[in-house]
Amino acid sequence: PQASWLLMIDSDMTFDPDFLERLLEVADPVERPIVGGLAFVAAGDNTDCGPSIFRETVTDDDKVFVDRIDDYPSDTLMKVGAVGAAGLLVHRNVLAAMSQPYPNGFGTLQDGTPNPYPWFAEGLTNPDGKPIGEDVAFCRRARMLGIPTHVHTGIRMGHMKMYELNEDYFRARQADVAAQSGSRPERRRAARERAKMVA
Repeated sequence: PQASWLLMIDSDMTFDPDFLERLLEVADPVERPIVGGLAFVAAGDNTDCGPSIFRETVTDDDKVFVDRIDDYPSDTLMKVGAVGAAGLLVHRNVLAAMSQPYPNGFGTLQDGTPNPYPWFAEGLTNPDGKPIGEDVAFCRRARMLGIPTHVHTGIRMGHMKMYELNEDYFRARQADVAAQSGSRPERRRAARERAKMVA
């Protein structure tokens, strides 16, 4: 029999033994067919990190920007613009929908030729020229087909680099920055200016 769900998980992630079961508990083939755990990625000079969850903002001239969500609620299932694929549960219906021919999916290009990459795409950028990862592009393609993306901030993961990037490290870095600088909005603006997300 065909499997209903696909779990994508990176080889450098840490997670609890019940990680998959908890994702399956909150996922739904129709309402929540894409659900991710809360993972963290390195930022800036690799001594900083941030959650791999994003909102999409559409400007008045229809430009779409992707922005990291640092102020997420704890232990909450929330709809987001995109989530990293380091720990992502996807229903097979999402992949089938994306594989449909253009304009109903991405299985073919606009000229009708087969698209070898109907799910993930590389080389996309924000309107300001900053690159968008293939996992964010996946969520964007899903959104274009009316398929929502969710993350559960209580299903946490660690990301092994020179040290483990996780929620504890992220909160400690936030507290450290708060102790050394001005107001929170000013710090967040400054962080966005200097942050370069790396895998």
